[in-house]
Amino acid sequence: MRAGVLCVLLCTGCVPVVEEPDRGALDVVINEIQADNVTTLADEAGGFDDWIELHNTGPMEADLTGHSLTDDLGAPRKWAFPDDTTIPAGGYLLVWADGEDDGPLHASFKLSSGGEEVGLFGPLDGGGVRIDAGEFGPQDPDLSIARMPDGALDWETDASPTPGAANE
Repeated sequence: MRAGVLCVLLCTGCVPVVEEPDRGALDVVINEIQADNVTTLADEAGGFDDWIELHNTGPMEADLTGHSLTDDLGAPRKWAFPDDTTIPAGGYLLVWADGEDDGPLHASFKLSSGGEEVGLFGPLDGGGVRIDAGEFGPQDPDLSIARMPDGALDWETDASPTPGAANE
C-alpha cells in the first residue's frame, strides 16, 4: 500500500487532513482537475468541458472496472467507470466532467468553477473505499489544479494544464 495523506485543495495549496485514503492495490490518484475549460482541450464532440485526470503511479496496468468518480463525497457512486477501463503503468486517463452522454468517459456530473470536491472510490464488492479525494477552491478560466510532480501530495495552480500528460 502506498502511504500518503488525503489533501484538501485550496487556491493556495494543499492542507493535510488526518484521514489517509485506503488505496489498496490500486496506485491511481486524481492528478489534475480543470473546472473552467474555455480553450485548453476540446472533447470528441468539440465541447470545452471540465475534466479530471487520473494517473497510475504504479508499475502495473490499473483496472478501474467497478470504480467510481464523484463531485460529492457523500454520494460516492455518482458515475461508474465503464467495464474494462484501464490505465497503463505510469499512464493517464482523462474523464470529461460534463454531465453529457457524449462517450464512455463522460461523467454524469459537471464541476463547479466556484470550487467543490472530487473523489475516486473503489468497487462496492471491495467495500467501496475512498481511494483519493480533494476539494478545490475557485478556478479561473483555463487554469487547473495539479499535483506537482505527478502523484505528489502537493497541489499547485497550473497556468499550463497538461491533460493526459505529465504535469510540469
